Amino acid sequence: MNILQVGKYSPSASGGIESVIYKLTTGLCKKKYTSTVIYFESKKYKPIRPEAYNAIHIPETINILSNPYNLNYQKKLLHHINNADIIHLHTPHPLAEYIISKCSFKAPLVTTIHADINRSPLIESLYHKLNLKILNKSKAITVASPHHLKFIKNLRGFEAKTTVIPFGTESYLSPPQPLKHSVCFVGRLVSYKGLETLIKAQLKTNCLLQIVGSGPDEGLLRKLALRLGLNQRIQFMGNQTPLEIKKILAQSKALVLPSINQKECFGMVLIEALSAGVPVITTRLGTGVDFVNQHFKTGITTPINHQDRLSEAINLITESPQLRDELSKGALKHYENSFTKKQMIDSFEKLYFDLFNPSTEHIVNSL
Repeated sequence: MNILQVGKYSPSASGGIESVIYKLTTGLCKKKYTSTVIYFESKKYKPIRPEAYNAIHIPETINILSNPYNLNYQKKLLHHINNADIIHLHTPHPLAEYIISKCSFKAPLVTTIHADINRSPLIESLYHKLNLKILNKSKAITVASPHHLKFIKNLRGFEAKTTVIPFGTESYLSPPQPLKHSVCFVGRLVSYKGLETLIKAQLKTNCLLQIVGSGPDEGLLRKLALRLGLNQRIQFMGNQTPLEIKKILAQSKALVLPSINQKECFGMVLIEALSAGVPVITTRLGTGVDFVNQHFKTGITTPINHQDRLSEAINLITESPQLRDELSKGALKHYENSFTKKQMIDSFEKLYFDLFNPSTEHIVNSL
């Protein structure tokens, strides 16, 4: 079976959507499926992992509102669509959605909605109309949590062909090692991640905060930490390799993801933390984040933009070894029950097979 994955940027780059496509595609390759990924090559999204799949990369010539473009993209995409047995589109991806909505093809279309877009009302309205065409054309739609069915507006009316397939990851669990008196953040340094609130919350904690990642807000956040006199208790660590992130997680008492709006739809780094037995601290967003983090079972949830409650949550976990141990066990259990890489790959494999051979019973092959 030839499975075409249509993503925006390289699966080998950092980023939530990119990470999902990478884990899914490499897993399918190990099961001997032909896996092709078509994406844009961008200087902003540099590969950090080896490409173990058939990669069709198109140079990004211009970028409009975070959407890459190249005149040759349509021709390349249509060529690979016509040679695919399954087309798996990862949205939002307006250019690919527009091309696919306008063309005819025989292969079943699977659409995974990773997120909604948050732009001006006019742009959102135009995109939602385009996305509705894709959802109508799709044979199957997938989302990563039951919460997506509520907060993704376009899914209303498509519940019958929507399947919840939680994203999964390989285990980040490391051999036991001494914990630092620290918490960490891993992700892009952008406004919706809530890092300004997290830095201010450090005024009422006694632990080290390690910030892993880069982004347009880095300069402002460094200045804020310096102005508050926190430069000795906050480390800006820049981008790190997956192996280095694994080490940082293993030594942290908690991962903190204090996002402030529904742009944070799931948070792959959260399930990576759970897989390492690391409790997580998140904000109550009404998205897949609330599905991943169960209050006082896998971590602690706090109100949005509330630095005092965030400080309290950090102090509770860092100052109470017993609570931290209980949450660590709960995190591992939740990961093993819902978010392993094998569970995700097996679920998508079954979905692909059912669409490709609708009258044949499928037995999932072991990884």
